Amino acid sequence: MSVSSSEPSLPIRNMDPASKEIVCHRIAMEFPNSQGDAEQVLRGLDLHVRTGEILTLLGPSGCGKSTLLRILAGLLVPTRGEVLVQGQTFQQGGKELKNRLSFVFQEPALLPWRTVWENVSLPLQLRGGLRAAAAKDSIEHWLDVVGLSSKDWSKKPTQLSGGMKMRASIARAMTTQPRILLMDEPFAALDDVLRSRLNDLLLQIVAEEKCTVVFVTHNITEAVYMSDTIAIMDQGKIAESLEVQFSSPRTKELRSSTDFSRYYGAASASLFRNGTGDE
Repeated sequence: MSVSSSEPSLPIRNMDPASKEIVCHRIAMEFPNSQGDAEQVLRGLDLHVRTGEILTLLGPSGCGKSTLLRILAGLLVPTRGEVLVQGQTFQQGGKELKNRLSFVFQEPALLPWRTVWENVSLPLQLRGGLRAAAAKDSIEHWLDVVGLSSKDWSKKPTQLSGGMKMRASIARAMTTQPRILLMDEPFAALDDVLRSRLNDLLLQIVAEEKCTVVFVTHNITEAVYMSDTIAIMDQGKIAESLEVQFSSPRTKELRSSTDFSRYYGAASASLFRNGTGDE
């Protein structure tokens, strides 16, 4: 399927350097394979993420999305290339820079022996420096925002549904007031209805907190609905970027609109054009 003149274009973006929250320049990442040889996962990748936007990395499993996200979090060091976050490398910014980021994994990664409250409080405990009353207020605020009532706070992860676990995971990520939120397919294991609800919750949080988000998915509908920009990955590179221009707030009616269908078609066409098309 080709992108016709009636569909959104896929432009290469030109941005004011001051608007770039994250810059990746010629990032390469290699891992040893079973034979001990170097296998390239990322290949000279360039990426710019603007301050305050939701940028989605879209592509199927194995195209390097999660590896790139871990590099952006400072969890992996690229084999070659440079990553700047708010104008600094992780070596320059150190712990202070990393403290401006939060990571939400595909699995909620809640500690099974801790209650919801104790899991959500963990980042604040690890960082320290916050008065007990302020920490309590932050934890209660975010548990309320994500829709976990006080009767859920004393529950262990085994007592929670998949959706409740992910809500707790989001609350935990937000208690530290991150400027950048990195999310690795957080809603992949949820049914479509719950996924849609949590999409809306995340959009609400981002609008209120004005944080920058890099979001990984292989679901085209989710990418179009959530994103300001969709970066389509192929063979360890950003193949194309699609600007998504919807008014805010986004509503469930948007998904059935003609404009949504056109953006979906453009993203789908790019995936298939680059040989990575699957939902």
